[in-house]
Amino acid sequence: MGIFASLLVFIAFVITAKIILPYITETVKIALMFVSSIALTVTGYVLSRKNPKNTFFAALLACGTACVYLSIVVTKVHFAAISPIVMYVLLAIWAGVIVFLGRSREDWMFFVIGNLGFIVSTFFAIELPDASYIIPLLIYIVVVACAYQIAFWKNDVQKGIQSIVNALALVVFECVVTDGYSGLLQTYIVVAVTLTVIIVQFVIYLFADLKEYNPGHFVFAVINLPLLLIAFIAFALSTKLSALVIVLSLFSMAAVMEVANMLTAYKTDKTDVATVNAVFSAFIFAVAAVLSAINNEIFFDYGIMLLLFALVSVYGILSKNMIFKAQGWAMVVYCMLLGASVDSGTVFEITALVITVAAFVAEAFVFDNSVIYKMISYLQLGAWMFYMLYKFKTPDFVISVCMIFFAVICIVLGFWKRDTAKSLRIFGLVLTIIFVVKFIVVDISFDSSITKALSFLAAGILCFGISAIYNHFEKQGQNAG
Repeated sequence: MGIFASLLVFIAFVITAKIILPYITETVKIALMFVSSIALTVTGYVLSRKNPKNTFFAALLACGTACVYLSIVVTKVHFAAISPIVMYVLLAIWAGVIVFLGRSREDWMFFVIGNLGFIVSTFFAIELPDASYIIPLLIYIVVVACAYQIAFWKNDVQKGIQSIVNALALVVFECVVTDGYSGLLQTYIVVAVTLTVIIVQFVIYLFADLKEYNPGHFVFAVINLPLLLIAFIAFALSTKLSALVIVLSLFSMAAVMEVANMLTAYKTDKTDVATVNAVFSAFIFAVAAVLSAINNEIFFDYGIMLLLFALVSVYGILSKNMIFKAQGWAMVVYCMLLGASVDSGTVFEITALVITVAAFVAEAFVFDNSVIYKMISYLQLGAWMFYMLYKFKTPDFVISVCMIFFAVICIVLGFWKRDTAKSLRIFGLVLTIIFVVKFIVVDISFDSSITKALSFLAAGILCFGISAIYNHFEKQGQNAG
């Protein structure tokens, strides 16, 4: 209510000013702005000191500080009566006053007013006359950010929001500077400060739960993430970084998130946080994978990224955490599809084949905790074998024969490990039927409709025969058990 009252009082001053401003000079206008806004601030401060609980007096004080801020901005932007440096010096003094006024208050009024003024002031960097103003303005942003962070440190929520506001101010300033002054030393300093601040905040919030769990830590870490990406992309676009540097940078961001998530999940049982964090890190991994695949980077084409994702799944298996197991295999499948779409080369394909064979063996004969993961590993290996045969331009009938052979192996192994590999037997049976039908109906050409009809009949009889043989051995196993 106090902020709303401040707004109404401010609107009243604006309307009054519109009536009398046409009849006075610019110097008088500037003087009136400062005198009235300072008088309003002093009056509100004196009255609120006498009666701190009176919301009207607090609103009056807030309105006065807002008017002082606008007087400084209008003097520079509209009247052009002061230089940018003088404006930012005055704004820094104004920020100091906000810190002083809000130091002992529990409400959010001065927190909101101060930060709104802080963010708006960074946008004035668009009108900087030349590059010599970059470092002074950076100093202004850093000083105000530090002052606000210290002033609002006691309240955990305000402390977290303030860190985000500080990062946002730096990102806005960096985007303005990199767009207008790319390649300059001052610009690199701004980029270095911005990325350092955001990365430090990002890492602190990621690993904070290792000391004491707080849901806000994860929220603030996630909010820092897009700011970090925007800051990095702005820098990358202005300097035309190589694709490999961009990929490694993005991969490093996601890797830090992944390590923090693993450590937090190991120490706490907050699966909801771990799941969301895994989704965010997987998204950044996916972006890095796309850029790497499109640019034919060694990091992707040699299967290095594929192996790292597989290790995430291995960690999930060893730690018995299904979140990381699912995330790892989802990223492996994603990379395999990506590699197939851009034709990543033989090394990538062999690496993918080795990983899928390892997963096939592990799920079929080692683990017995999820039929879903078993079927995924079987389908993954079968699909990748089919892709490799097709890519090397193997004749269609040879592909069918190879896949039938693989299906028969699955059935045999399934009966060999009867107690743990029933899903493998079923997979082999279904795969055999599919490729038998393909071999007879699609791969073999026929001269007439009668022979084609006979081929369908033969395929059906053969499938019935395979099913009967399978059921025979299945019943024998049950009787033996």
